[in-house]
Amino acid sequence: MFNVQPIFKWAGGKRKLAPLLADIVKEEASECKTYIEPFFGGGAVYFELYNNKLFEEAYINDIIPQLVSFYKTISHNQNIQDIYEGICRLLEEFNTYENKESRKKFFGTVRDEFNSLWVSEQTKEKLQNKIVLEKEEAISSAVLLYVLNRTCFNGLFRVNKKGMFNVPLGSYSKVPTPSLTEMHNFSAALKNTNIFCGDYTALIEKSINTKNSFTYLDPPYVANSKTSNFTSYSKESFKNTDSEDLEHVRLSENFDKLINAGVKAILSNHNNPKVYKIFISGKKNIFVYKINLTKTIGRVGGSKNTSEELLISTFEIKRLKELRVL
Repeated sequence: MFNVQPIFKWAGGKRKLAPLLADIVKEEASECKTYIEPFFGGGAVYFELYNNKLFEEAYINDIIPQLVSFYKTISHNQNIQDIYEGICRLLEEFNTYENKESRKKFFGTVRDEFNSLWVSEQTKEKLQNKIVLEKEEAISSAVLLYVLNRTCFNGLFRVNKKGMFNVPLGSYSKVPTPSLTEMHNFSAALKNTNIFCGDYTALIEKSINTKNSFTYLDPPYVANSKTSNFTSYSKESFKNTDSEDLEHVRLSENFDKLINAGVKAILSNHNNPKVYKIFISGKKNIFVYKINLTKTIGRVGGSKNTSEELLISTFEIKRLKELRVL
């Protein structure tokens, strides 16, 4: 068994849920040799399945080009030394600053340099859901994104309408540098994986057309309240100006395709009335389970701070039978 962990802090990450999903795959989907994840984010579930050798091939996707560029770049082992040295150089500099103002100035410089790689006119013209950075630029972007993730507020990823990363500095005064061995192991975990950037529907079709596949969907969640509404991490928002639920409804329709095709799939979301209305009401051949997860981002020290969520599955999960609500 390997022990590769997600390299990023990630809002909505599934580190707490990942071991349970790995057990479910072992027990209920052991015949599935292809893993498909249309909303990759930090990849906690992928790495848990990888550590347990639960797939032979994988297809992952995210709509955030900066994130996908990082994964593509770090998946090539020949890039690791340059990425590692760049990260260590910047974090060692960050750790020398004794006051917040100095750290804030450093952070602003790193953020500006990162944004300059992604919002130039040339990049915007070519981007269109493709990774367009040249090798040296891609390595620089990987270094800068890692440093931003480790030093920004709560490890969030957020961009404005212009596509510029705009999360502020966090409260960290010292940040540890990564291990070179860990980075090589992380690279190896992605080496043979098919990595895509774009709309998730391409991987829905891949799921339908791939025999013995298991698909996990961890989309931007339906908000529990207006004040907690954080549905997207990119400028391509997971909502619409005409209807904030439009993209959730579209996802529900695509989930129906997986149900009808008999694909083994699980979708996570909040436990609230709107989720029931959009993803559950009127559907047949689904199994719904209610679970409690401890939030890892934004958690108050010493508090339980749990989040009640739903697992909506296309197949029965025997180990969760006591938690089934539909």
